Amino acid sequence: NIMSSYDGSQGDPEAQQSEALNKYLKEIAVLDKAIDKMTRLAAESHELIPSFSDGADPMEQAEDKVAQANKTSDAVRKRLKRIAQDNREFKPKSEEERGELQLRISEHKAVVNRFMEACDKVQEIKDALQDEKRTQIIKRVREAAPGATEEEIEAAIEADTLEDFVSAEMAQDQRFNEAEAATLMSEIKMRNTELRDLQASVLELKDMFTDLDLLVNQQGELIDQIETNVDETKEDVEEAYDLVVSARNTQKSIRQKQMCLVICILVIAGVIVAVVFLTK
Repeated sequence: NIMSSYDGSQGDPEAQQSEALNKYLKEIAVLDKAIDKMTRLAAESHELIPSFSDGADPMEQAEDKVAQANKTSDAVRKRLKRIAQDNREFKPKSEEERGELQLRISEHKAVVNRFMEACDKVQEIKDALQDEKRTQIIKRVREAAPGATEEEIEAAIEADTLEDFVSAEMAQDQRFNEAEAATLMSEIKMRNTELRDLQASVLELKDMFTDLDLLVNQQGELIDQIETNVDETKEDVEEAYDLVVSARNTQKSIRQKQMCLVICILVIAGVIVAVVFLTK
């Protein structure tokens, strides 16, 4: 746990803070490497896009790389959320700790931005895969149902009724025997399932972007809160100083008045003694 070094129960507090910050920065470095891996996988997949129409192998290679990128992405997102929670739980008690927290938040924001850029690159590959799979589906459906228009096929894909649509079309066509029809339907079903999985992955990515935007905003609010607390503390110190100065001035004024009263009493007493002495 990154925050475990901040309990202050053992050793030099400054050394503990330094060790905890070093752990934090090492974890940021690990995340940077993971994001570099995502970027590399996206770049390698992008090189395969022009070959998608040449056969299944380039698409399968790209899908494998996207799957690896997705796995890495899930791990990075979880760690970023946990780090953000650690930052929210870290309560600075000194100027040095406030500076450390600001550094933590700044590093976290930078990593989130890099992560989102890498996710954008992976998203481009997913879009290309979707387009190619959709093209393949339309091609295969036209083989099964030559009379179907592209608009009808697109509508069936969007409504998730493609299998029913193809079955109904093929029932009216006697060109395929039962085995051929089953094979064609199986391939169309497989391609449609793959397309649906890709579409679901795209929606998950959009949700993740929203989640990450919220994290960044929350971290920004945390910095604003720190600065507000610093300003309030400064105002409290200045107000306390003014109260101390005012109290000292009041105390000084009271002492001066007391001295004047004592002098007056002594003068009156002296006058009384002099009068008594002169009347004898």
